[in-house]
Amino acid sequence: MEKTKFGVSVGFLSMVCYFAGYMNLTASVLMLILALVWSDSVALKKNACQATALSVFFSVISIVLGWISSVYETIINAIFGLLNYLVDVNELKQWFLDYNGFDYLIKFLGFAECVLMIVLVILCLKNKAIKLPILTKLVNKHFDAEEACVNEATVSETVVEEPVAEEVVAEKPAKKTTKRTTKKTVKAEATETNVTE
Repeated sequence: MEKTKFGVSVGFLSMVCYFAGYMNLTASVLMLILALVWSDSVALKKNACQATALSVFFSVISIVLGWISSVYETIINAIFGLLNYLVDVNELKQWFLDYNGFDYLIKFLGFAECVLMIVLVILCLKNKAIKLPILTKLVNKHFDAEEACVNEATVSETVVEEPVAEEVVAEKPAKKTTKRTTKKTVKAEATETNVTE
């Protein structure tokens, strides 16, 4: 089990990152800074980045849905306010306001975020690699490039030029081809000789 320099396992700190991301964006960003600055573990850094990106994603979606919901309510109030001069439509207006579909989407999004956080926390505690469809590719793309730069720098520092020895490649003799005879070929040859006679 990989441990950080704090003496805590990478899985536990990754779990804290995902849980902080579920709680709020500020806690997620603080955990990301902690992981990027004071940790040497690449797995912890990747998990902290994924947790922050998930937190940003769910926050932005919630804000957009909340804004759409308030615009919907404003439009319903305006439409039924005009209709109220002609006919009493307060009950119908209240029904449209009570059954605002965007409010249900916001609640469903919160539930989905909670379920996803529980699954990610369990995977972190089991020290399993977390692979989210699009997010993991984006994070790995940036970390792999950084690791490649670090690896190239360390390799170029440690490589000592040595004379290259010429390798003698011995040619292998060609395999002899043998004709295998089977019962069918023997029968075919026998019938050919009978026909020619």
